[in-house]
Amino acid sequence: VLAVAIIVLVTSMAGYALARTKSRLGNRIFLLFLAGLVVPFQMNIVSLFKIVKSIGLMNTAWAVILVDVAINVPQGIFLFKEFVESTIPKELEEAAEIDGCSVIRKFFVIVLPLLKPVIATVVILVTLNVWNEFMTPLLFLQSREQDVILQEVSRNIGQFSTDWTALFPMLMLGVAPLMIFYIFMQKYIIAGVSAGAVKG
Repeated sequence: VLAVAIIVLVTSMAGYALARTKSRLGNRIFLLFLAGLVVPFQMNIVSLFKIVKSIGLMNTAWAVILVDVAINVPQGIFLFKEFVESTIPKELEEAAEIDGCSVIRKFFVIVLPLLKPVIATVVILVTLNVWNEFMTPLLFLQSREQDVILQEVSRNIGQFSTDWTALFPMLMLGVAPLMIFYIFMQKYIIAGVSAGAVKG
């Protein structure tokens, strides 16, 4: 939950800033973030492990949270930037500036409420990514007390035998939160699919 909240807050502000910054530097920063979509984080896993260990976050929840944030930020920034450019008119922001709104207030009062559709999309995608992430907790959480549910599920599958009695309840525990989440977010998922299906 904390990882998703941080991702939505950071990427919404960064996407808005990049959408409204029409400069060569802004374009280069955006391309740098896009490179994060192209290059899989598994290529840098050794460096990532050394960084987390050097700053003393090994075997803490913060290690997993911060790595998940770093992995999912490029996707969020891309979605927010494209949504702001294509949907939110600049005239609203110009009217707010005339009324004396600062940049921060303009973003939180005017722009953020208009970002609800893309916020729902990012929340859905990022929640699925973070919840299903197995490698990150496996690397950075090295004591059983800190394990996430997917690690506990995998512990029931051994090299020579599988503990089916414990595996199926654990699988239900792993799937149930996503099912509940899908039930609550169903209307946003359907709205997102139908919005992309028809142009004009």
